[in-house]
Amino acid sequence: MNGLNCGEMSTGTFRATRIRSLTGTYAGSLTLTQASAAGVLTKTPVTMQFDLQQGATLVGSGTGTGVSSELALAGVLRVQGTTCFSSGKTSVTLPSLVEGSEVLANFDMDDGSVLQMTGVLGDMNGSQISVSFVQMSAGRCGVLSGIPPTVFARQL
Repeated sequence: MNGLNCGEMSTGTFRATRIRSLTGTYAGSLTLTQASAAGVLTKTPVTMQFDLQQGATLVGSGTGTGVSSELALAGVLRVQGTTCFSSGKTSVTLPSLVEGSEVLANFDMDDGSVLQMTGVLGDMNGSQISVSFVQMSAGRCGVLSGIPPTVFARQL
């Protein structure tokens, strides 16, 4: 490999490993935490299931024009165990995508909140996603955070 990498000349070899598409259903459990105005933490265990399709449309923030991309993720999320929200769809204003082994998903939830989730693939077969960050903003319950790490496993 020869070329520029972040403004510096790079030379060397590399090995590419094909990663299985994330298209499928993933499920797992985590605990949501919410702080009251008095600073008291409330913890709520929830289960989540999301159906993802890799190879969706990315919308440019500057142009609003959609471009088909293998990086893009589209899908739905279902949540059980909280009265704040029960379902959501991948956001049309915030990207959901996979870059190498990193996964970023943004869901517009049915209460008006946005759920943001980041994680990494547990293996190159896409059999699990190790979630390192979950946060919800706005909506019926205000700001909620997930307590990571948690693993979402591909369902057969």
